[in-house]
Amino acid sequence: MAGDTLDVYWWELFYVPAPMECSFNYCSFKCAYCFANLNKPERKADIAATMRLLRDYPERRTLAAHLLREGYPVLVSNRVDPFAQSNFKQALPILEQMTELGIPLYFQTKGGPHAHTALSFLKPTVWYVSIAMLNDDLRKKIEPGAPSIESRFELIERLKAEGHGVFVGCNPLVTEWLSEDVERYLERIKNAGVEVVMTQPIHFNDKQLSNMSPREKEAIGEKILERSQTTRTRSLQHTDIMFEREFGLLARDIGLEHYTFHNTRYSKLPSLYSRFFSKRFPVVEDFINHLIDAKQNVVSFDDYANFFEPYFPTGTFNLGSYFRTTSYKFWKYNATSEHMTFRQLLAICWKYRETRYHPANHSAFSYAVVKEGKDYVQLVDEQDMPIMVFDPDGFDELFIEVENVPDDAGVVS
Repeated sequence: MAGDTLDVYWWELFYVPAPMECSFNYCSFKCAYCFANLNKPERKADIAATMRLLRDYPERRTLAAHLLREGYPVLVSNRVDPFAQSNFKQALPILEQMTELGIPLYFQTKGGPHAHTALSFLKPTVWYVSIAMLNDDLRKKIEPGAPSIESRFELIERLKAEGHGVFVGCNPLVTEWLSEDVERYLERIKNAGVEVVMTQPIHFNDKQLSNMSPREKEAIGEKILERSQTTRTRSLQHTDIMFEREFGLLARDIGLEHYTFHNTRYSKLPSLYSRFFSKRFPVVEDFINHLIDAKQNVVSFDDYANFFEPYFPTGTFNLGSYFRTTSYKFWKYNATSEHMTFRQLLAICWKYRETRYHPANHSAFSYAVVKEGKDYVQLVDEQDMPIMVFDPDGFDELFIEVENVPDDAGVVS
């Protein structure tokens, strides 16, 4: 099995500003909930492949090399922590080399002493610091190899003092781990100078649960494991969903932005990213902010594509893996070509709801329909692309009736 390396980050298009990721070995922080360790317990870095790409990217004709040449940022890392004991000896020299090459870096980490070592050569950038609880005794049980909670706040304070941008991830959000401390948790984040806190309720698929050790299952607890299974109904996850809503209200009350993957409100994250990355991939919040500023609620494919396309590199690339990794069944039966432009990729995202990236899979967007007699007719444009409706308060329904359609929306039915 191929080792983890520096490569295109296929998974989080429209959610992360970095289109590249650099990953390393199995993470020795050993967080009981870690999806990456559970997905691939034997994870091992292919350092030779990473070094070859860093040596050869000026001449290679691959998407990964092109993104590096163009100056797009690299995420370090969604799957492992580069500053864990299992990784820092390999990670630090590579991070230093990428810094010397002028490659922008974006960190997701729990920190630790080796993060402070890296700060001696890193340039100011964006850091996502993970803090899922305040109780350090609980942290020792759930995240036995990870840095203390206090040390993470110390890292945040140093990052802010040295000009870095920071937001905090309460991921996973688990009611039992935080409910008694939630107000103190949010105040602590606010007082550290952080403006955005992100949450995602705990969840596991069947493979992850089957790979979980007895120690990890015991640490998390049977009750939490039962409701965290993605194959279960949302009613079993009600506890965490309701707590996430309470968390968001409390955060906003003290002036913190609460970010979720289905955020529908104006977000500070795009401006944070743009402050440190002169070139980056777009996130959905870029478009949401744009529509709010423009007071626009009826949206065509051309609106969408014309907004997003300038963020992406021009040319034809092998982009099929954006769908293969996230919407495998759809791509298996619908793929026409692996090679396409990013505008062609955007067209697939807009037209097919089976893809992860379709706007209707985000609560801020629904399909536009009009009433004709007793029937409702879905609106499409001259390219047979659906017309969508946007609302920053979000929708509960997939189809929304519209009465006033702008003349420039391109509607033909």
